[in-house]
Formats: sequence, structure tokens, C-alpha cells
Amino acid sequence: IYTSTEKVEIGSKQGFYQNKSSGLIIYEEKTKTYIDNSGCRNNEISYREGIDAYSKKNYKDAIKHFSQALEYNPRDLESQFNLGICYLKIGDVKKACESFKLGAELGDKEAAIKLKENCVN
Repeated sequence: IYTSTEKVEIGSKQGFYQNKSSGLIIYEEKTKTYIDNSGCRNNEISYREGIDAYSKKNYKDAIKHFSQALEYNPRDLESQFNLGICYLKIGDVKKACESFKLGAELGDKEAAIKLKENCVN
């Protein structure tokens, strides 16, 4: 989806990239095998649907999919961060800040940066 010049690898997370222009975190992997095919698989599907909706600038659908991914895995930092980015895109700073705060509390450094940039403490 994004060329290598548009993405920056995030820390030591293999396969995770942040698109420079959008700020969206993207997870790229050709195949993935799960031991638990229920919640993990559904989380992965919802996450990818969120990425797809975001890439089409359909931010409300992306919010729905990232929120659904978080129902399957509340500790999914990438979906939490991307949810915040989508809320910013539609102008809902309050909900964006809530997403970034949750991510930051779970240890996501990128969410902590967005929290400082966009939210009043």
C-alpha cells in the first residue's frame, strides 16, 4: 500500500511501520499463524479492515473496525493508536485524546507523543 519511502519502522516492532504523511501505524505481514483462532483472528481481520477503510479515507468505518479490534483485544496498541488518528481526522479531539491516553497508559510511546501534541493535560 505504501512505498518504502513513506514509512518509518517503529522501534523494535518487526513489521510495524508508521506512514509519515498520515501518522497511521500499519502492520505488514504476509501470513500469520495463531494458536487461538477465535479472538486473535477476529482482531486481525478487524484491524486489517480498519486499515483498508482508512486508506480509502472512510474514517468512520475505520473507527468502527478499530473499535471492534479492541473488543477482541483491548491491549492492541496499534488499533488503539489508529483509532485516535481516525478521531483526529474527523475532528473529534476528545475521543482522540481518550484513545491516545489509553495507549500511553499501556506503554505506547507513539500514543504518548500524540497525547502531548493534541491534548490538554
